[in-house]
Amino acid sequence: METNALAAQALQVFRALIRDTRPERTLTDMQQGEKLALVLLEEAGGRMLPGELSQAMGTSTARTAALLRSLEAKGLVTRQQDTADRRRMPACLTPLGTAELRRHMSALMQQTQAVFAALGEADSRELVRLLGRLREICSSLSTATLS
Repeated sequence: METNALAAQALQVFRALIRDTRPERTLTDMQQGEKLALVLLEEAGGRMLPGELSQAMGTSTARTAALLRSLEAKGLVTRQQDTADRRRMPACLTPLGTAELRRHMSALMQQTQAVFAALGEADSRELVRLLGRLREICSSLSTATLS
């Protein structure tokens, strides 16, 4: 198998896919990771320390602080002093933040369903299987590199 040629072809398809499927994507739409931060907060039970969020997102603490300020200004998160340790200020998902996340996830689900309808059931199942396999491989490569 010619992995170099296949890898180059895959990267070309990924670039085209991102470019062609997101023409409306502007800097303000991307919000520099705000949706990811909301997802991670929800997965953590609606509350995370900024350092934990920074680590989970793979961003600097300065970038995470700016992100949290932006989310807080929009009313999507609050930061409250921890009652057990007053030096800690966890970020907490607000009801407005939860609603925004639900709206975003609903739109994402509709887009994904439309793609799967166009692909057909057999190709959709194969795509899900391959994405799962890709995740396994990438996870094991990440673990191996960290060792």
